[in-house]
Amino acid sequence: AAAMMGDMLTFPFADLITNAVVFGGAALLILIVLIVILRGIKIAKPDEAIIVTSRRRRKGVAEPGVIDDDAGQRVVFGSRVFVKPVLEASFKLSLRSRQLNVQATAQTRDAITIRVNAVAVVKVGGSEQMVRAAAQRFLNQQDQIESSTEEVLSGSIRSIVGQLTVTEIITNRQALQGKVLEAVGESLDVQGLTIDTLQIKEIDDDNGYIRDL
Repeated sequence: AAAMMGDMLTFPFADLITNAVVFGGAALLILIVLIVILRGIKIAKPDEAIIVTSRRRRKGVAEPGVIDDDAGQRVVFGSRVFVKPVLEASFKLSLRSRQLNVQATAQTRDAITIRVNAVAVVKVGGSEQMVRAAAQRFLNQQDQIESSTEEVLSGSIRSIVGQLTVTEIITNRQALQGKVLEAVGESLDVQGLTIDTLQIKEIDDDNGYIRDL
């Protein structure tokens, strides 16, 4: 009788353990799925973009050997996106404005060496195409956006100054700013960058020529 009683108690206890294991495994699986889903949700702040990349696709039957670099990319602005685990990866690119102090020394058309100090505000363009272009160049080195833009601007200022006389420069700074912006536009577009503002703050020379004028 005691043995039979023990067997009767053993079966419910075994079922209880089995059920606990099943429910525990199910709960663990649900928890893992929730963690994966939550980790896959990425949120882009108002001043940043998220680039989601996946396997690149071929352009089509007509060009079977050509791969479209943009086909496996999505760009998200100020919103949230789900990144599929393993299949996709995400990267963030800052869209904030960056203030630059640009200095350039150049010789004018009438052979006067002058110094031009300017302030510019640059940022990554707000279109998908420009974000992709900027990501290709600066994604892993975003701190180089400032130095790269400074080089482009200073080179453009030297080039434009060489086409003008001192009088033309100091009497019409707006014209100088406009010419510089026009000159750098195409170069910065290729890099996915845009100039919000450019202001010529100071024009000077070492010999007092401008002061005398």
